[in-house]
Amino acid sequence: METLYWILEYGKVLFGYMFFMFLWPSVVFSRHLRCKDKVYRFSFCVLVQVVIANSVVLVLGLLHILNRWVVFGVFHSVFWICVVKKMNIQYQSGSFRETLSSIYRFVMGTSGIKTFLYRWLRYFSAWIKSLSLKFWNIIRLHSTEYAMLFIVVIYGMIYFSYGVFQDYNYGFGDMYVHHQWVYGLQEGMIFADGVYPEAMHCFIYCLYALFGIRVYSCMLFLAGIHVLVFLVSAYCFFREIFEWKYTSIFVLIMFLIVDLKCINEVYSMSRLQWTIPQEFGLYTLFLCALYLLRYLNSSHKILLNNRFGKYIWNENLFLFMMSLSASIAIHFYSTIMAFFICASIAVFFLRTILKKERFLPLILAVVCGLLITVTPMLAALASGIQFQGSIGWAVGVINGDDSEEEIGEEEKVEEEKIEGETIEGETIEEEKVEKEEKSERNVTKKDIAQKLKEKLSVLYWQGYAALYQEERANWIIGFTGLSVVLWIAYQIVKMVYQFFTKRQSKYFCGYMPVILASVLFMIIYASPGLGIPQLIAGARVCTTEQLLLLAIVTMPVDMIFTLLCKFCIDCILQILSIATAVGTCSGIIITGNYHGYLYCELTRYNSAVSVTDSIINNFPQYSYTIVSTTDELYQVIEYGRHEELLDFIQEVDKNDYKLPTEYVFLYVEKRPIEYGHSHYFSGPAWLAEPKYTKFYIEALSQCPEISASEISKKEAQKDILFYSRPSLSYSILESRTILESKAYLWCQNFSKVHPFEMNVYYEDENFVCYYFKQNPFALYDLAIEDWDRMDGVQW
Repeated sequence: METLYWILEYGKVLFGYMFFMFLWPSVVFSRHLRCKDKVYRFSFCVLVQVVIANSVVLVLGLLHILNRWVVFGVFHSVFWICVVKKMNIQYQSGSFRETLSSIYRFVMGTSGIKTFLYRWLRYFSAWIKSLSLKFWNIIRLHSTEYAMLFIVVIYGMIYFSYGVFQDYNYGFGDMYVHHQWVYGLQEGMIFADGVYPEAMHCFIYCLYALFGIRVYSCMLFLAGIHVLVFLVSAYCFFREIFEWKYTSIFVLIMFLIVDLKCINEVYSMSRLQWTIPQEFGLYTLFLCALYLLRYLNSSHKILLNNRFGKYIWNENLFLFMMSLSASIAIHFYSTIMAFFICASIAVFFLRTILKKERFLPLILAVVCGLLITVTPMLAALASGIQFQGSIGWAVGVINGDDSEEEIGEEEKVEEEKIEGETIEGETIEEEKVEKEEKSERNVTKKDIAQKLKEKLSVLYWQGYAALYQEERANWIIGFTGLSVVLWIAYQIVKMVYQFFTKRQSKYFCGYMPVILASVLFMIIYASPGLGIPQLIAGARVCTTEQLLLLAIVTMPVDMIFTLLCKFCIDCILQILSIATAVGTCSGIIITGNYHGYLYCELTRYNSAVSVTDSIINNFPQYSYTIVSTTDELYQVIEYGRHEELLDFIQEVDKNDYKLPTEYVFLYVEKRPIEYGHSHYFSGPAWLAEPKYTKFYIEALSQCPEISASEISKKEAQKDILFYSRPSLSYSILESRTILESKAYLWCQNFSKVHPFEMNVYYEDENFVCYYFKQNPFALYDLAIEDWDRMDGVQW
C-alpha cells in the first residue's frame, strides 16, 4: 500500500508536468505550431513554457499580487479560452453540432438513454480514430526510430526514478533549500533568500497552484520525470550532428548503460535524480547549440527590410533566443556550458557568423534573451533584494580560493631547487651574471613545446585519466584522433569531388564543434591543475562531457552508416541499426562495463516520511505539532507545526514549556541514522548492478542496509553537543545519537507521569513515533520534573 501511494503521487506529478509543459503551450500556441516540425514543437514547449512560468510568477511577485489563485486564474483562463475557441471552430462541423444537440435533447427528455449513449459513443470513436490517424501519420515514416527512442527514454526515466521509490527522502541537501524558496513563492515572496535564477522554483510553484500537487511530491519526483526532456533534447542535438538517424540513439544507449569510473562521474550522474536547478536546466544547452547550428545552416530566410539593409531572422534564431533565456532563468552554470558549446560551433562557422545579415540578428537575439530573464532580477535588486549567497560561492570557484597558496608552494620549491644547485663559493656577482644571462634568453620553440607538453600531460592525467582511468582514457583519445583523421580525409575527398563535379557537399559539419566542445569541457574539469580559473565546479560538467565523448566514439559508426546509405536500401540499414543497438548493449554487459545503481544522501527513514504523510492526511490542518529533526519541517510546513528536536530537548529542562496544538507527535530514531551518508540503491539486475560502493571507504551503505548507531542509556546521560551551526547537531552522528537517546528517555518518563496519554502511532526496529492528545485550552507542561531519570526505562 505504501508503494502504491507513492506511485499515485508520482502519477499526479507526471500528469501535472505533461499538462503544463506540453499540453498548455500546444493548445495556447496551436496556430503558431500548426505547420512546424516535431523537433520545433518539442523545443518550443519546453523552452517557452519555462520562460512564461518564470516571467508570470516573478512579475506577479514584483507587483505584490503573487497568490496561488491569481496564478491559477491566469493559466487556466488562458488555456480554457483557447479550448473554447477551438470548440467553437469545431462546432461548425456537423458531427460536433449533432453531438451537442443530442445532449440538449437528452436533458430535455426528448431522447432516450440508448440513443444518447450511441451518439456519444460514435462521436468518441470517430475522435479516437482521427487522433490515432494523425499520430500514425506523424510517426509512420520513422516508426522504428521513434520506438527505439521511446524505449531508451522510458528506461532512462525508470533508472533515474527508481531510487525515489526505495527511499522517499530528498536525495541531496540542496533540495531542502530549494523547497524553502518554493515555499517563499507560496507566501507571495519572490527571491526569498536573495536574487537567484528561479525558473525551476516558479515551474514547481505553478504545478502546485494549478493542480494542487504538494511541493514535497514535486521536489521528490520531478527530476526523474524531467530527465525525459534532457534525453530528448540531447537526441535532437545529436540528430542534427549525425547523418544517420539512429546514431544519436546509440549515444543515448551508451550514456544510460556504460558504467562510470570516477566518484565525480557517479556524483554528476546521481544529480540527475535530484530536483535541483542546474540539472533541471541541462537540456537548454543542447537546444541552444541545436538552434544556433540550424540558424547558421538554414537556407530558408525571412528577410527584415529596413533603412539599414536586410537581415536574416527565422524561427531557429527565435528558439536560440528562448533557449538562452531559459538557461539563464534556470541556472547560470547551464548558460556557461551553453556558451562553450556554442563557442565551439562559432569557431567553425566564423565566416557565416561575421556576415552582417546574420551577425546583427544574432547579437540582437542574445541581448533580447538576456533581457527577458535578467529584467525581473534587476527589478528585484532595485527594490532592495540582495544577491543570494551561492552567487558568491560560484565567484569563489572561478577565482580559486587556493590559487595563491599553490603559487606560493611552487615558488618555494623553485627557490629550494635553485639554492641546491648553487655551486659553493660562487660569488654574488657571478649569481647576478647567471641570472641576467637566463633572463636575456628569448623563449625558444623548444621551451614552448615543453610547456605545451606539460599542459597536455596535466590535461591527460587530471582530466581524461582521472575521470575514466588510464585504459578507457586511451580509448577515448584514440577515438577522438580517429574521428579527426576521418573528418580531414572526408574534407580532402569533398574538395576533390567538388572540383570535378562542381557540386556542394555538406556532410559531417557538426563533428569538429562536438570534438572541440569535449576538449573545452575537459579543460574546465582539469583547470585547477592547468593553472587557469575554474569557471564551473569540475564534478558539475561530467554528465555533459560524458555525452560529448560518447558522441565522438560513435562518429566512425555514423560515417560507416552514411557510406552504406549509398549502397543499401533503408530496410536493411534499419535492421543493421537495431542489431548494432542490441550488440552494443550485449557487449557492454558481457565485458562487465554495465552501469551500477546510483545513490542518495540518506537523511531519514522511509517510515518517518510515511508517518508524516499519514498525519497530514488524517489530522486537521495546523492541529498538530511534529517534534523531530529539521527534515520533517519541509514536508509538513504547509499543513502543521514543527518543533526542532534540539530546541525541544533544551526547553524541557526549563519551566513551563508548552506546545499549543491539540496533538503532539514525537519522532525518535531507535537507530539514529548517519545523516547524509551515501546510500546506494539496489534492485533488479536488468536495471543496474550494485558496483559503485567501491568509490567510498566510509559513510556509505547499500540498500537495504543503512548506516546508523543505536540509542542507549549511556548516550542519554551525555551532555548535548553544541556547534557553530545548529544543523551539525543532527548531521554529526555522535550528537544525533545523544539527542535521540534523550528524546526516547523523555517519552518514557512522560508516559509514567501521564500513563494514559502517551501512545505509539507507529513503531518498527529503526523508528518510533509517539503522540499524545491535549486540551488546547489546558496544555500539558512538557517540562516535567526529573525527566532524565533512568529508573525503569527499557532500552
